[in-house]
Amino acid sequence: GDDSNDSHEFDRLETSFDTTTNIGLTVAAVSYEDVRTIPIGVAIGGGAFNGVVSTTVFDSTTEAIIASGVTVNGTNTGAGANQDVVLTAMGTSNINSTATGMAGAASQAVAASLDATIYKKIVRARMLGSATSLRDFIVTAQSTDRLVQTVGSLAGSGTDAAAGSVGVAVIGSTVLAE
Repeated sequence: GDDSNDSHEFDRLETSFDTTTNIGLTVAAVSYEDVRTIPIGVAIGGGAFNGVVSTTVFDSTTEAIIASGVTVNGTNTGAGANQDVVLTAMGTSNINSTATGMAGAASQAVAASLDATIYKKIVRARMLGSATSLRDFIVTAQSTDRLVQTVGSLAGSGTDAAAGSVGVAVIGSTVLAE
């Protein structure tokens, strides 16, 4: 069937991928990623040790491109007055990473949690060829990203208890329209 009238809303992160009507050429690349990690560790006993390690590596590239050597509308005779050439790339990411450790013991309890998130994202709209348009030539790139990192540890015992949590995030993002 014809799904050209179907629409999907990707506005969870206040980004709108609205449907538009264009006369001419439109090259669009769109990505939506929703990632959740939730490791939980529990230790109970006379003596208890719990360690939780969570690592998320996220690498995404969304690219709309008119390649070098490509000519769009090289001969534009007879083109409509409202002709556009639109090149757009949009990406939305929602990353939720959680690490939780709990330890309970009669004598000694230790709980430790580590969450490491490595996030690399590239969103590019690139015009490397040539194009002719009677009205507008538009190149856009947009990225909306949200990273939520929650790390926690809880330890309880009759005598000695220790808990520690560490969260590390390494973030790299490139958004380019050329």
